[in-house]
Amino acid sequence: TVCASFPGTEHFFHKKAKVVVTGNPIRGVFSSVERDACREKLGLTLNDTMILAMGGSLGARTVNAAIVELAKTIEDPNTKIILSVGKQRYKEVMEEAKNWPKNIEVFEYIKDPEVYLAACDLFVGRAGAITCAEVQAVGAPSVLIPYPYAAQDHQTYNAKTFVEGKAGILIPDDQAVEKLPGIVKELFADKKRMQEMRKNARELAIYDAAARICDEVKALAR
Repeated sequence: TVCASFPGTEHFFHKKAKVVVTGNPIRGVFSSVERDACREKLGLTLNDTMILAMGGSLGARTVNAAIVELAKTIEDPNTKIILSVGKQRYKEVMEEAKNWPKNIEVFEYIKDPEVYLAACDLFVGRAGAITCAEVQAVGAPSVLIPYPYAAQDHQTYNAKTFVEGKAGILIPDDQAVEKLPGIVKELFADKKRMQEMRKNARELAIYDAAARICDEVKALAR
């Protein structure tokens, strides 16, 4: 039995394998956080817009570069960008950030990602399985930039789940810097679409993934 995070990944396995879509186990707090409370905790008002960008634990140069280009196009003083760059590249990025637009706030690591994900108006980042599960659980609209060298290009397949479910947008890595600013501008101009993306993301979420996996293990043990 193979427990899969997302539907549509069956072809990665032997045709005789039993593939069960169980979802990816994540901390329960991602399913219980309340958006309004999280925004209040971060000091965000109704007039504030927050974009959360994360490149994974190791950071991502493409995500960083695309965010800088996006920041240059944002004229609204109430729009801020939170960028988590990872420990490996933090010092390097902080040096580069001296020349970046002032509406980007750089973090080495976000200790309570559930708060920032729930509070954000838009998530921009890689499409690793855990990240995708967390984004779905809190219902964050997303622009996903799959890591192009992931094994069997699995991040692209993860991101396609969002596209097919109308919960997110996929930008190939080599197009991210050019296309991100325009895509974000279109999204923020269409509040109805953003609301639908938030709703659709939650509908894609599998909140009982751990229990489903346990059930499969128990079935094998019988």
